[in-house]
Amino acid sequence: MDLNETEFDLLADYAVRHGISMADAARYAISLMLEAERCASIADDALREVLGGK
Repeated sequence: MDLNETEFDLLADYAVRHGISMADAARYAISLMLEAERCASIADDALREVLGGK
């Protein structure tokens, strides 16, 4: 995964504030992205059901 400078800075800041490694911070960020993707998929399915499969 390639990070731009801002994303890298945010990840580094999170790691420092929480006293964890950059690798652990990256793993946590990835898990949050996967969870967000899963939630978006559930919301999309629910919306399709409400709209009658449109």
